[in-house]
Amino acid sequence: MKKILVKSLLFICFWQSYFQNPKCETFSTAHEERSSITVADFTGYIATYPISMRLNINEKSNGDVTYSGYYYYNKVGTKIQLSGSWMMRPGNATYIELNEIVNGRYTGSFSLLPKTFRDYSTLTGNWFGNGKSLKVKLTKLN
Repeated sequence: MKKILVKSLLFICFWQSYFQNPKCETFSTAHEERSSITVADFTGYIATYPISMRLNINEKSNGDVTYSGYYYYNKVGTKIQLSGSWMMRPGNATYIELNEIVNGRYTGSFSLLPKTFRDYSTLTGNWFGNGKSLKVKLTKLN
């Protein structure tokens, strides 16, 4: 009878943890990564060209931060896919590196500094592509 009771309790706890019930957290896997995704909209400029950008900011429990989304030139309106990550390099400032992809091909990248870590109210930096480097300034919309 005890074996059946123990197996039943383990099954119930497993079932609850599968559905993210905090009452059985001890049975969740030790290496499980949790993350939170924030959507942020920005407006600003690449050089003198007005742009709009939307970023999905995925912050993982292990400290990694990844980004996906798009931007477009306001005059054109065609979305350009973005993906990237938070870059930490010894001796350099930490920054967001975003790669742009058009028709499956890499076409350029952004190197952006937020106001502070996790404060995305402003992003400043550069866009690189076609052998050019252009200044970027973005402001987060509320």
